[in-house]
Amino acid sequence: MNKTPLNIVSPPFVDMDPEVRRYLNACLTDHLKVHDLSLRLEGATSLYFKFNDTSYCALDGGHRPTEYLIKRDKSHSALWHIAYIAQWAYLKPNHKALSRYLDFDFDSSTCFLPSTQCWQSMRSNFACLSLYAQWERRFLAQSKAGAYDQIRIHVF
Repeated sequence: MNKTPLNIVSPPFVDMDPEVRRYLNACLTDHLKVHDLSLRLEGATSLYFKFNDTSYCALDGGHRPTEYLIKRDKSHSALWHIAYIAQWAYLKPNHKALSRYLDFDFDSSTCFLPSTQCWQSMRSNFACLSLYAQWERRFLAQSKAGAYDQIRIHVF
């Protein structure tokens, strides 16, 4: 397998921290060391990352589960892009199931805001872009602190 990490490009309307790309590549590298998926990765069209804090629960809280979907660029197979990021939460202490809390859909340039519970365009939308930047900083800090004790990656 090629030792070069995935070349993940940012959406043109988001100033994504390069640390996100480094972190995702590090997770993928660690995953490939344990699971010999190098042949599957060569023909893959997308990668699904799921970050879990297994102690997260409705009553005690914790770090919300987060998903990334990364897709291979159809016109340039050496490039990958983040298609979406979703974060799930127990919206009330008595909820039994996780619900979508926050969603950044870069493929459609929209985000799901928890405050309004609706989809909004991310392009030139200060509220959405600020929320993304704030969320990204928090996710990176939690990741560096080891908040996610279960990281799963699926290759498609």
